[in-house]
Amino acid sequence: MPDLDYIEIVGPTSLPENSSWDYDCRAYYFDGSSHFVEPAWSEDSAYAQIDASGVLSVGSVPGPQVCTITASYTEGGVATQATLTLAILDVACEGWQPVRVRDIWLGAAGSNPLSLTQVEPSPVGPVLFFSADDGTNGRELWMAQTDAMLVADIQAGNTSSSPASLVNVMGSLMFTANDGISGTELWRAYYSITQGSFQVELVSDVTQGQAGSDLDFLTPVGNLLYFVGVSDLYGGLWRSDGTAAGTYTVPASPSSIPAFVEGGLTEFQGALYFGAVGNDEFGDHISQLWRVNSTTGSAELVHDVSTAFIGPPFLSKLTSGGQYVYFLNEGPDAQVQLFRTDGSPSGLRFILSNFTDPIDELTPVGANLFFRSSDYSGTGQFGSELWLTDGWTAQIVSDVLPGPDGSFPSELTAHNGLLFFVADDGQHGVELWKTDGTPANTQLVRDIAPGPAGSSPSSLCSINGFLYFAADSGVGGRELWLSDGTFDGTRLVADIQPGPAGSNPQQLYAVGSRLFFSADDGVSGRELWSIVAGQMDDCNQNCTPDAADITGQIVADNFLTPATSGTLGFQSDYRGQIRADDFTLDAPTTVRWIRFEGTAIGDTAGDLFRIRFWSSIATADAPTPPTPPDEKPNTIEYTEDAGPGQIIIESTNAPPPAGNGAIVYRVNLAQPVALGAGRHWLQVSYAGTNGGIWGWFLNTDTGIGKRMRFNQFGAPETWAAPNGGPSGNTGAHRFQLWAGSLDNNSNGQPDECEDCNTNGTQDSEETGPDCNGNNILDECEVVGNDCNSNGIPDKCEPDCDGNGVPDDCDLLTNDCNGNGTVDDCEMIDCNQNGVLDGCDIAGGTSEDCNSNNVPDDCELFDNLYEYLWDDGTQDNSIGFTGGATMMWFNEFEVTAGAEIITEVRARFGTPLGAAATLFIWTDPNDDGLPQDAVLVQTVAITTADLGSNIFNRYPVPPTFVGNAGERFFVGFRITHAAGQFPAAIDFTNPDNRRSWILVGSDPNNLAGAALIDDLAPALAGDWMIRAIGASNNDCNSNGIPDECDIAFGGQDANGNGVPDECEVQPCGTCAGDINNSSFVDGDDIQLFVHCLLTGQSPTECACADMDADADVDNDDLAAFVSRLLAGGACP
Repeated sequence: MPDLDYIEIVGPTSLPENSSWDYDCRAYYFDGSSHFVEPAWSEDSAYAQIDASGVLSVGSVPGPQVCTITASYTEGGVATQATLTLAILDVACEGWQPVRVRDIWLGAAGSNPLSLTQVEPSPVGPVLFFSADDGTNGRELWMAQTDAMLVADIQAGNTSSSPASLVNVMGSLMFTANDGISGTELWRAYYSITQGSFQVELVSDVTQGQAGSDLDFLTPVGNLLYFVGVSDLYGGLWRSDGTAAGTYTVPASPSSIPAFVEGGLTEFQGALYFGAVGNDEFGDHISQLWRVNSTTGSAELVHDVSTAFIGPPFLSKLTSGGQYVYFLNEGPDAQVQLFRTDGSPSGLRFILSNFTDPIDELTPVGANLFFRSSDYSGTGQFGSELWLTDGWTAQIVSDVLPGPDGSFPSELTAHNGLLFFVADDGQHGVELWKTDGTPANTQLVRDIAPGPAGSSPSSLCSINGFLYFAADSGVGGRELWLSDGTFDGTRLVADIQPGPAGSNPQQLYAVGSRLFFSADDGVSGRELWSIVAGQMDDCNQNCTPDAADITGQIVADNFLTPATSGTLGFQSDYRGQIRADDFTLDAPTTVRWIRFEGTAIGDTAGDLFRIRFWSSIATADAPTPPTPPDEKPNTIEYTEDAGPGQIIIESTNAPPPAGNGAIVYRVNLAQPVALGAGRHWLQVSYAGTNGGIWGWFLNTDTGIGKRMRFNQFGAPETWAAPNGGPSGNTGAHRFQLWAGSLDNNSNGQPDECEDCNTNGTQDSEETGPDCNGNNILDECEVVGNDCNSNGIPDKCEPDCDGNGVPDDCDLLTNDCNGNGTVDDCEMIDCNQNGVLDGCDIAGGTSEDCNSNNVPDDCELFDNLYEYLWDDGTQDNSIGFTGGATMMWFNEFEVTAGAEIITEVRARFGTPLGAAATLFIWTDPNDDGLPQDAVLVQTVAITTADLGSNIFNRYPVPPTFVGNAGERFFVGFRITHAAGQFPAAIDFTNPDNRRSWILVGSDPNNLAGAALIDDLAPALAGDWMIRAIGASNNDCNSNGIPDECDIAFGGQDANGNGVPDECEVQPCGTCAGDINNSSFVDGDDIQLFVHCLLTGQSPTECACADMDADADVDNDDLAAFVSRLLAGGACP
């Protein structure tokens, strides 16, 4: 007989009220064996009872309770004991209490549920499928709703079929599994009406034999499943309708799909998109984007990426979002390129390249795509940070951790129209963040584990308006948390495994309103758990909806019979006497306010009601009836003097004889009063100096309750006769005790949830600093939001560039010249390289040949001219009331000498710190109308307000907009919310009719544009948009301003400031005599060809310019040939 080692209680760690469970006990022996035994059972709860066979019966509970079950067993002289802590769930609390669905693998091993997937619609409602190992059948297919059950043992015995890649296809489950015969192939689980259960079947043996198929990228589109299957070395695209006959490779038309499908599959506008690679007929590597035509079922080529952009390419991460399909193309030298397409032949657009880090975690939110990337320019200005694109341009959302390291955002999750993610800002560790895509609204949600360690949130899941995730607060281990996106609304859901280890929730998955996940409670191993997500608004987590909390619940009611018209006087004659009434509680209760009837309150300011609760003890000298022993007040449990601010008059009855004249008072207790089960006494007395209560009204039935009087207020109490006042009144006083929550500001939220610093004072009643007037103390908003640790929330600090970072924090990394002004706000960065001009020159990154403190690359243009219509004063700003994506722009006429635009200046309304796009268009027919405008320049910018009527300056790559007298347009695009008005306008002399506006996002389609004067005559005016035009000051394109070229030795014979090499010199002999020999002959042919190919006519080509139009082109060729054939000496 092996020696006994230990015993273990087997059964759930939580049970709902009014339920039962038959618990087992397993004994383990030193030889490794085990079996069930019959121990002695006990429990310690007033709400549960366990019998000799281990059946635990649970009754009704007034709230969540805890019960400890103990099993005691002796064998071979060895006594052992095991305990199990059980949560008894109040049904009302189910929304906040996680429940283990089933202990699938009994004991501590755990079944480790994986691949959680919902199937709907189904005849039995939403169903969760997953794989699990019960210790007997190996890893197989399971399903769960409120309970879990094995669907099928696909590979019989304890060998696993390992179901994987679970996908819902119109109410059926498609997945891969290995039955031990066909290898890993495609299977289906479906609901059988005749059998009333889910059945499984092999769909298709794609590769015959036990080798199986390598199936990947299972993707549903409508009622079909697409996947990549490897058969006969063909990594091709397959489709299946759930039958063997309907499972085959997708045909292509008109050409064949390259050898291997890659990069993932994605559904877009009802069609399947995929990438494919291979070699063309010349052996060159090709990469293409394809789709399956939903009508013909055939694959068709969408774009040949390898011919559109330099390869060798490799497509990856196909993602459908908004109006586009996004994908990555791995280019040369580890370059990663981000593309998008709308599916049209001309819809392919290159967005950005990254030379240093991968582009990852592509996550669509609304019309934007968020992703993780570093500084795509390769300069290392930004580390790995959060970026976004609207399909046209890309920009960093926020430099959460400035410098080359970056905050490395991950777990990107769309939730309630925002993006939630985790990141490390260098101060708080890895924590939960949120953003709407603008720097100003990219914020730390809560520093769950205070300090730099971080709580490392993971497995983010959006469900029922809440975000659930796992996090480690540093106290209770990694547990289940939820957030509504606010600091106060981010809280621990449950400590499933008490202690520092934590239950480590994983695989969070939403099925309807229920959240499923795996967790380890420390007893049963990793098993499947669930919780009804967001079932109620319960900010104080007491398992009662906030509204019901505020309404309250009566816990003791002495308003049982009509009141007598008599009173018990508490005037001066009896101020020294105190009366108390008894009440009995069936269970422990917390009292929050009292209601009672009286006739008047004292008339002196500051008069008080003295409230006392007394404990009760048995005594032989108690009043009769009943006969002794009885109970009387003994020890004060709680006392307070309630002032006028706590006293509410709820109603006033008519005076006698029509009524009893009673006033119903409510007294809100300063603190919740916790009382145990049993008998107690309540004392309410007048503690003022004048007037007084003319009495509590009494119940007419004198048999209800007890009322006792004791004398000598403030002295040792001596008890007087019961149920009798000085005037002979009898019967207990009329009062009620209430449990619940106060809501002093009537905002529908219990006051205890509005005490951010937990000092007992409601936030709205605090008198401390509140810089933004939102009724939240600054000290509560600085958590994770006070970069300079000065006690003022960042949002209240000066922020000149609107990037959401206070200026004095920006200065730490953004003040190259040390002048105390944020570089971005100095706006003296003419070459737009992110470095102030003065710092550019001092640091050697830009030359300054003429020592005028302007980088040379900014002086390659001169004769600066400012195009404008406004008078410099912003009168208002305009947007669309409900929010919109809008474009607004000005039309200008090109001025001679200012044909090249180098900078745009503008002012904005709201939002500030928002991503926007700057556009420049030309007007091909020169009619001043934008409907046929041609886009020639696009620049991503961020809106800002540098001060009253100060313009933001946005350098742009030199952009030619036409010759003198021609038209062009300059403007912006932004997406704004309701109540925001981005377009700054000047109303002075609004008669220019050059300012346009439209709702839309496509800069290539301005057909809907209208003059603001016509669209809204009351708002007629001029946009505060200006453009800086210039002429070329680097005629030889060598990157040096012309005046420096001349100063450093360049020839300027005529002293006109233009290097001679750029000017057309007169031919010294005759046209065609390029070598100046005074003859036009064969020696000039090679020189003419050279001049023709250069396309210019500098000094050495002056005689090649036959028509003297300042360049050598095809127009000169015929004249040169004619002169050559004529031959002879120059005249």
